[in-house]
Amino acid sequence: MGKVIPYSPPLIVPDSELTAGEVVLLVLDALKNNDNPTVDKGVDILFGYSSSGSQIKNEEGLTPKEYGEFLKETEYKALFEHINVTIEKGEYSFDGKKGFFTARLQIGPLPGDSISCNFILSVEGSDTEDPVWLVDSILIRPQSMRRRRRK
Repeated sequence: MGKVIPYSPPLIVPDSELTAGEVVLLVLDALKNNDNPTVDKGVDILFGYSSSGSQIKNEEGLTPKEYGEFLKETEYKALFEHINVTIEKGEYSFDGKKGFFTARLQIGPLPGDSISCNFILSVEGSDTEDPVWLVDSILIRPQSMRRRRRK
């Protein structure tokens, strides 16, 4: 087994040097380590990587603590409890300003113990600042919406 590197939160949020896929992995890693080094730091990082069009930015007065508590009461608790992440698919819009990623979150010890998590990201920035990939939405596919295997 390889050496385990301890988690350390990013110093720059958001970071214009990251690709859309790297933002997905960074946000998932931050949420998995939500209370490191401080309580709800992971949700705080998610807020920092949320686009101006995201639900988080449009919910007035929403705090990281409140949003974290809300997520943990739903199937979104997997964002905090996953064991491993695999990016299954990453696509970009024709103009390169939107990214669509599907991450598989392993939530149990068996290979089949996983759920899909869809991310939509967009590039934001202006002439005066570097463009940065930000999260528009995260959608966890509930168990009932999973594709059934055909026999």
